[in-house]
This record gives sequence, C-alpha cells and structure tokens, in this order.
Amino acid sequence: MHGKYTLLSFDDFMKEFVPSPSNRQSARVVKKSSRTNIFSKLETAENEEQMYNSIPKVLNKGNLCPNFTFVATPGKVDKSDPTRQSVDLGMYPSTLAPKRPSDGSHARIDWSSVDIPIECKDHPTNEDPFDDRAPDAEPIAASRKAALGQILSYAELVFKYQQRTRLFMVDFLGDFVRLIHIDHGGLYVTRKFNYKKEGEKVAEFFWRYSRMTPAQRGHDPTAVRIRHDSHLGREMKRMAQPPEDIDERDYIRASFEKSLDCNWPWWCLDVPVVKDEGTPKEKRFTRKFLVGKPHFQAPGVEGSFVYLKDAWRVDREGIEREGSILQALNGAKIKYVPTLVCDGDIPGQATISHDLWKAYHPKDQECPLKLHQHYRLVVKEVGKPLDQFENAAELVLALGCCIDAHKAAYKAGIIHRDISAGNILLWYNAGVGWQGMLNDWELSKHVPADDAASGGRQPDRTGTWQFMSALALNDRTRAIIVPDELESLFHVLLYYAIRFLPHNCPDAVVGKFLHLYFDDFTDGDGQFNCGQMKYFAMKTGEIDLALLRGKAKEDKAKKDVIKHPVQALRFYKPGTLEEHPIQRIISTLLQWFSAYYALENARIQNGQPDSTDAGKSSSEPKKVAPVTKARSAWIEEEDSDDEGSSTVAGHSTHLPTSMTPAEGSQLPSTPSHGDAENVLTHAAMIKLFKHALSVAKDWPDNDKSADKRPKKGYKPPEDPVSSTSMHITQLIKTTSTSRKRKNKNPPKTPKKRSKA
Repeated sequence: MHGKYTLLSFDDFMKEFVPSPSNRQSARVVKKSSRTNIFSKLETAENEEQMYNSIPKVLNKGNLCPNFTFVATPGKVDKSDPTRQSVDLGMYPSTLAPKRPSDGSHARIDWSSVDIPIECKDHPTNEDPFDDRAPDAEPIAASRKAALGQILSYAELVFKYQQRTRLFMVDFLGDFVRLIHIDHGGLYVTRKFNYKKEGEKVAEFFWRYSRMTPAQRGHDPTAVRIRHDSHLGREMKRMAQPPEDIDERDYIRASFEKSLDCNWPWWCLDVPVVKDEGTPKEKRFTRKFLVGKPHFQAPGVEGSFVYLKDAWRVDREGIEREGSILQALNGAKIKYVPTLVCDGDIPGQATISHDLWKAYHPKDQECPLKLHQHYRLVVKEVGKPLDQFENAAELVLALGCCIDAHKAAYKAGIIHRDISAGNILLWYNAGVGWQGMLNDWELSKHVPADDAASGGRQPDRTGTWQFMSALALNDRTRAIIVPDELESLFHVLLYYAIRFLPHNCPDAVVGKFLHLYFDDFTDGDGQFNCGQMKYFAMKTGEIDLALLRGKAKEDKAKKDVIKHPVQALRFYKPGTLEEHPIQRIISTLLQWFSAYYALENARIQNGQPDSTDAGKSSSEPKKVAPVTKARSAWIEEEDSDDEGSSTVAGHSTHLPTSMTPAEGSQLPSTPSHGDAENVLTHAAMIKLFKHALSVAKDWPDNDKSADKRPKKGYKPPEDPVSSTSMHITQLIKTTSTSRKRKNKNPPKTPKKRSKA
C-alpha cells in the first residue's frame, strides 16, 4: 500500500530500532566483534543453494550472537502451516533451533520459534522487494511486487504463530542486503548496500540485536509460552476432556480441545482489568488466561471457558475501546451481544511507525499510518461460526436476532459498522436453544457523538469488503447508516444461502459467483469501487446469473452436460422446483433495496449531498424444520416500532404484497417510496423474518447441503491489480485480529471466521 513503508539509511535504521548496548564493556566488545567484515572473503554465490550454505556458516562461525543459531530451512515447511511456506534462513534461540537431518538435507522451518526470518535471492535487482529509485522504495515491476508479497507473507506467519509486537527481517540479494522492521503500523527498510564491502554493518546489526532484551526484539512480555508437558499444559488437556453428561453446549469444550494442537504453541496471556479510565494504576490488576491455537476459545485459569480476543486496535481520539462499547450495551441490557468479562490495553505496547513517519517525510502533510495499541478483550459467551447452522430456518433466526441487537444498540446511540459473516455467531442459550449473536463491536461508534457530515472518524472505508453496502463501497467518505447495515445483513444471508442451500446456480460456478458478487471490484478514478454483480443486484432488485455464462462442459462422470445459467438466481426446496421460503425473503429485500437505491441515485443527481440443480431427484424424505424453542421465543418477542425514520417522509413501514400467502411471491414491477422506507429502520426487516419463520410448514429440515464453495478457492483470470498492496494491508491491520478492516484494495473471499 502506497505510503505504508519508509526507506532509511543504515545509520537511521539502527538509531531508531536497534539500540547499542549502554555499558562500557559492551561498547568495547562491539568495536572488536561487530566492526569486522566477516563477509569479505565470501565468494559471490552462483545460485541460492550456495547462499543457504555459506551465509549461516559465516554468521555462526563469527560468534556474533551467543545463544543464537542461524539455520537454513529452504523448502522444508512447518507441519502445522497450511500455507506450506518456508523462509530460506532463520535466526533462532539455540535451544529451539531446528536440527538438520542426518541425511544432510536442510532443517524444517519452525514459525513458532524463528526470531529473524532471513530470505535469500541470487538476483540483486529483479527479485528485490524494494526500489531505491522510487519514492519510499515502492516497487513497480511485477517481479519486485511478487518478492515483496513473499516477504510480507513470511512476516504475517511470524505474527500468527508468535506473540510479537514487532519483527525484524533480513533480505540477502546476491551481494547486497536490506534490513527490515515491521510492526502493526508500518514497515521501515534500509537502502540496499553491498555486504561483501560493508559486512561490518550486517555484523553490527546481529551483534546488537542478540544483546537486546526479548521485549526490544519484539516478544510480548505479557505472553508466556506453555510447554505442552508442563503443569499448565496438562491442566489445559484435562479441561479439554469430554464430560460424562455431554449436551448441546459441549461445542465450547470441543472447540477448545481442537485448539490444543500439539504442533502449535500454547500461551498464558495477561489481560489488564480496568474498571474505567479513571482507575489509578496502583488499583488496576491483571487476569491470566490459557489459550491454545488462535481463533478458538480460551479458558480462564479458574476453570470456566470464555472467549479471548487479541487485537491491535486503532488508537485515535474519539475511538472507544470495544470493551467500553460492550459495557454500554450490557448496561442497557441489550440481548444477543457478548457480555464483557474484562479488557484492557497492554501497557507499553503501541506501534512506533506512526510517530517516526513524520520525521522521515517532512514534506508530506498527512501521515497515512495509524497508531495501533495492543489490546485484549474477554467475553463470557463462546459461540460457533454461523456456517455451522443446522438448516435455513436456524440461519434466518440467527440473523433475526442480530437485527434485534443492532436495532436496540442503535436506539441506545451505537452503530456497529462492520456487519459481516465472521461477526455473526451461533450461540447456545441454555433453556432456549441456538440463537444468533452480533459480535465484534470494535469499529462501532456513538451515533450522536460523531459528525456524520465528515464521513466518519477515519479517512478509509470502514468494514469488511465482501459485506459492505454497494453505496459504501462506491463512496469511501460515506458515513455508515442503518440502510448500509441492513444491506450487509442481506449480503451475509445470501453468502451462506448460495454456499449451502439448493438453487439454480450450478455447483461448478458457485466459486465464480462468490468472486463476482462478494470479492470483485471495479477500478474507479483513484479508488476501488463495488463489483458490478453486487451493484446491479442492489440497483435492479435481481441477482442476474448472466455473468456466469460460459461454454457448456461435459461431466463425464455423470454423462451429462453442465449448462451455464442464463436466468435470475432462485432458491428451491431440496429435490424439487418448489420455491424455498428463503427466496421470498431475498426477493422482498432486493425489492426494498432497489427502491432505496433509486431514491438515493435521484437525490445524488439532484445535487443532494435454467434449473440444473433444483430439479434433481432426492432420496431423502421431505421433513419440515422443527419449530425450536429459540425460534418460537424470538417470533413471540414484542417488537416496538419506536424508531425514528427517516429521509423519506409521508410513507409508513409496511410488508409488501409478496408476503401475503394468497399472492405467492410475485413482486410489484415498480419500486415505491414505501419499499425504500422499509430499509430506513429495522422494523420491516424484523417483521419480514418473523412472518416467514412463523409459517412452520414452509421450512424444510434437510435443506442444508455440503459447502459448494471450492475447497481450494476460486482463482479469477489474470488480476490487473497486484496483490502486494493487499498483503501489506492484511499484515499491518490483521495479523493479530482477523481479516479486515479499512479497504482500499481488492479483497479476497473470507474462508473461515478468524479471530484471535
């Protein structure tokens, strides 16, 4: 991403990031040890394999770094890493250094232990991730961008496997080298220099680095690694054992058991407990939590299971901690949101890239980097991903609960601003059953407290690309309002329906559908805008499958021809051509949003700011989804229509004629002002969901199929935009959280819910 990295001289890099030992004895030693060119006699390598052997040998023989060992690990992947990546070399604590096999092959990379990843390239120009001739060394050539993407992906893996506040990397390029510093705010890199001629610089860097404290090297002192065979490790295994009386809530324990991956590091994490901002430091205290593999549940040492989130939040005036938002929601007794246990900023752990940027960019007016603060949050409820819904009725119920939560929060003056598939959970409410929960309030804000005319507090778009409204994607200055949030809920509904329910889009092109509707973008004037398929669905009120047409292909296994769709998307009950009740919800919402978009476009112009899968026979008996206690309870909840609407005056919220059973699902051809008004507040959408769920006989029990999304994802044709900028966006913004947040770059379809 342009402006996210800064080019420094070697001296400036060392001054800012690698302090010299302070005592005199160390100072005398540095002159003898590190001010020596240990590479002066090293012959220029003819290929990378020679570099794998010669560079670690020279560094280890130089005895610069006691207690550390340099190891070559090219091509030997970490067994726990699904990305199957391996950096060429690594600097490790000697006690954790990977061993070279007896057959003479290279050692295996260990992402959980490597202190400094080191990359080797035999070509000093084409494979250089940076360009000293360009502003801030920003790469232009495709080969350079690919090399930068590789470097950033390695850094992302280290942040993923370790509890790190920052990371150093070294990139050897033929006879040249670069030193790199990355934190959760930005990247700083040295100018390329010849280590054959100036090897004392490399020696000094490693010498100083090895004498820095773990915290100075980037290791989080509030995280203690737990040996799997230690007392705490055995206690974690005991807690993961299934009880004799397993019930629906056992998914929590089972998730924790799954997180105890023996190929992954386990940790004891400190969470500062702050009752309020005015609490004196001497009265603040810390709680400790045991965690296994990230993205799963964490138990407290007292024995109860809770959910711990580890994040680097944007620290800016006016942005509240997520815990403060939850505290306000809990205080207002809002249902279907997490219950705060404790939260706090980790003392002394904030990014420094933001503070340094101005010193090295004196001519630039605005710093593109943001200050990030390490933050941990613990909540009481442990949910499971929404893709584990039992049937479509449960999916609609879960989303209905979240609309309720959003409505109540908005009434209390808080708007979520990041409705997405990963931020909605299934949660088992004892005595009631499975319900939905609106999670991840870190991007929320107080509605009255912010100046909506300013377009928000931050200069970038806020949210998760795939689920943001088309209007928000086309206008990064747009303040997120209720219609945007309700549209995001619609996109979540569609996302899971197209993946798991029967419809007329062939399985073979579902991956392409996901790309075109959720991931795709148009390259506008200086920014990325909404993809065409989503935009025209919102504008026309119909999801046209024409963009999925292609040459018919023969399926030899089924002796059939796969026909590409030419009509609008439709959902059916399993094994029939009978309309699925979720189709009526989708058609109705599309009608409402189409009407809203017509009015919005008019306001802007006026200057104011074939059935291939559905007809297949099925041997499964046709069952009706049971009306669960949770479903009945939500339908019967009283719903107050006291929301203030609205920019469209003179029209009352109403249900469309399409929801009248006698009239089926035919929709009016012309959008009305009343249709548009239905998405200005939550009331109509809640009534729509409740009305649909109340007709119990309509909902089949066996409508969820295997996931139609390609297991290896969908790779679109040659992407005109390099993915390098996306790599650095993910690295800087989401190495400790998930997949988000501020999108200036083309996105990727989320594969799994991902939270630390």
